[in-house]
Amino acid sequence: MAAMLCTAYRGGGVSDWFLPSRDELNLIYINLIRLNSVIDWKDSYWSSFYYSNGILDIGCASAQRFSDGAQITPRRNESYQVRAVRQF
Repeated sequence: MAAMLCTAYRGGGVSDWFLPSRDELNLIYINLIRLNSVIDWKDSYWSSFYYSNGILDIGCASAQRFSDGAQITPRRNESYQVRAVRQF
């Protein structure tokens, strides 16, 4: 669902938006939050990283918590924000 929202996004009249990886989200946190304090984001954002333990097929994804920079592994049915990004 999160990836679909990002690829369907048409902000700025462009269509090359995508759901960032957990490393890309961490770079956003480091560059915008910790180093520059540009924005005071308090939310957590989904990343495109997903894994399953294969036992009970309980899939988990990775999310970045912007309040403290922690990368967390919530269950995929939990609600978090989606941050669409573009390459530059």
